[in-house]
Amino acid sequence: MNIKRLNLICLLPLAALMAACAGAAGPVTPTATPAGPLVSPLRPTAPAAVDDTVIRYQRSGGIAGRVSTWTIYASGRIVDGAGVETKADPAKLAALLAIARNPKTLALTSPPGRACPDCFSYTVTIQTSGKTVTLVTYDAVANPPELDALLLALSEVAR
Repeated sequence: MNIKRLNLICLLPLAALMAACAGAAGPVTPTATPAGPLVSPLRPTAPAAVDDTVIRYQRSGGIAGRVSTWTIYASGRIVDGAGVETKADPAKLAALLAIARNPKTLALTSPPGRACPDCFSYTVTIQTSGKTVTLVTYDAVANPPELDALLLALSEVAR
């Protein structure tokens, strides 16, 4: 009996609230719409272009077998493998992004080669709005010039 009384006590306020809201709407009257779009200085008329280029860079190996990773955003934000955030030098970032967005760079494939003892391996993933490319290379591998330029620019930005 107590459970029924408790349910009734809980449901009565909810029913009263629903009844009050149902009558508050009233009849809908049409209103005139302005000719043309509304323009507000607080709201841009066109969506802002978003640069969503993200570069993930991993360098691993060497004598100590270390693994270092960085995620570099077009905004200049850099997040290392430990989650520490830094800001990229704008000039170095601009150079890196120019190389990474170059159609020749985005058309690359990983060069043939294999790891050597105490050498570093490099994995680079470039993600743009239209394409994602992952490249893997190693020390002592003959890389295409675009990949060498990319690795040099990455080493400058991810210090």
